[in-house]
Amino acid sequence: MLPAAARAVSGTVYTVGDNREGELGNATDNTAEVAHPTPFPVALFGAPGVVVQISAGAHSSFAVTSFGQLYGWGENYYGQLGSATNNGVAVFEFPAPNPNPSQILLPGSIGDVVQVAGGRFHTLALTASGQVFSFGNNSSGQLGIADNSGTQNPSPTPKLVTLPGATGPAAEVAAGERASLVVTTTGQLYAFGSNASGQLGTFTNSGTGNPTPTPTLISLPGATGPVIQASSGRNHSMAVTSTGQLYTFGSNSDGQLGRSLNFGTGNPNPLPEEVSLPGATGPVVWASAGYAHGLAVTSTGQLYSFGENFYGQLGIPASAGTFKDIPVPQLVSLPGASGPVVRASAATYNSYVVTSTGQLFGFGSNRWGQLATSTGLGTLTNPTPTLMSFGGGAPVGDVAAGDEHALVLTGEPPDSGGSPPGGDAAPPQTEASAGPAKEQFVPRLLGLKPPQANVSLEGRLVGGKCVPMTAANRQKPSCRRRLELPLHLKLDTDATVTVELDRLTPGRLVRGRCVKPTDANRKGPSCSRASAVGKPTVERLQAGAETLTLTGPALAPGRYEVTVTPYAGGQEGDFETTRFTVTG
Repeated sequence: MLPAAARAVSGTVYTVGDNREGELGNATDNTAEVAHPTPFPVALFGAPGVVVQISAGAHSSFAVTSFGQLYGWGENYYGQLGSATNNGVAVFEFPAPNPNPSQILLPGSIGDVVQVAGGRFHTLALTASGQVFSFGNNSSGQLGIADNSGTQNPSPTPKLVTLPGATGPAAEVAAGERASLVVTTTGQLYAFGSNASGQLGTFTNSGTGNPTPTPTLISLPGATGPVIQASSGRNHSMAVTSTGQLYTFGSNSDGQLGRSLNFGTGNPNPLPEEVSLPGATGPVVWASAGYAHGLAVTSTGQLYSFGENFYGQLGIPASAGTFKDIPVPQLVSLPGASGPVVRASAATYNSYVVTSTGQLFGFGSNRWGQLATSTGLGTLTNPTPTLMSFGGGAPVGDVAAGDEHALVLTGEPPDSGGSPPGGDAAPPQTEASAGPAKEQFVPRLLGLKPPQANVSLEGRLVGGKCVPMTAANRQKPSCRRRLELPLHLKLDTDATVTVELDRLTPGRLVRGRCVKPTDANRKGPSCSRASAVGKPTVERLQAGAETLTLTGPALAPGRYEVTVTPYAGGQEGDFETTRFTVTG
């Protein structure tokens, strides 16, 4: 495997999407949820050289320069930017923004930084000498160190990670939801962090919420060559060998492993198994794990996708917008592509693809403009690959994606074969569930699809009834309609669910409590106060996909949060939340 610096592209960094934590690299609309489909160029003030590699966390962004410097910006709640600035600080309901790119220093490092990998709330950095440093959240041991393992305490100081029994220095790092992967120059694969779904490729702690902070050497049964690349998603992992084999392990709740074993269940899959790509004309050279889907690229430039497709993130229109997951890898077509695919990045709600001619295609959610187009802005499902333009049509060399934003690096694209440059090796994926992972018998919400970003309750009186406003009745008297909000759920077992609705209003933290703002506390940390709206809804639902309509009074304009908690067999599962805004 070539050193990352020797494989990198270089150029200008552009950002699109949501910017509430400053992840776009500027102060525009920080702490607000506003779409930004027009690309922003990012300036690294005082940085010598050019950017050669990028990566993204859930709401953070990273760049490595040709002089081996590492920069980060965006969310730093857990210290994932490698500093103590704004650790644990919230503004309204969001972590405090850090929009100005700042250099991240690695104490005791030997050699330049050559690669960075952003996880959901943690970060890994690789030096030219093969050292691995980690910082950020360590709740599941995903930093590969004992400090703060199993806690939510920030770990902002980069610490050196040791790989027991390694026969060579580290050559690539990958950071996912709550797990991390490291590939060595001799093709060894190490994993550490959460193994609740078997995403560490070992039976140790599989199916439990126990942290695994010690890096563990992973074996790929039947592998005919060393590992050359790996990717970590929300709760599944992917690995590619030098002979073009693709292995997956972890959760297969949505078919994200590209095979049928335990498809549609919450069962862990800790044993790595090889995945077959029907009709592939070459070996696999690149893989990327998303929130609940996977992408694979062959040496001949073919793109395959599998897993969840609700947002169209598979680039397959057939099942987009539904809970019909696709466990069998599908060949994806890119309309208007002028060259073969050389790189792919699977994110939370999106996928991005780079061709050998420097074209960039995106598909999936465009709720916050992360597809860099106003067409379909604010919509959740966009399955047709869309050609994206940056820097006046400059060729794209690499792409990295977080929850609701994307980074693009212009320049010459990487070649289609051999080792990857480590760009978005491990796109972070959002997990709304709170608390440690439960034992397997606990009911699990495998999916909770958010409603539309904005909900209008404005209506018109027709025949004594308040009905939705249309062009035909807009001259009728106005009225406020009752709330009828469809929630799309997916359960791994029959369960009773409790649905709670809260209104969110700004508050101030005083002695650990979020209270109403006053003149006396107005300088205190911001927070969100949650006030219950009505009584909780209790429904009995079957395993699989269900649609539950949340009904209620005519809500006042503002921000609202829905919390869904499953119960089965006397056990309470992890809750998930989603938010929406009532506009009229």
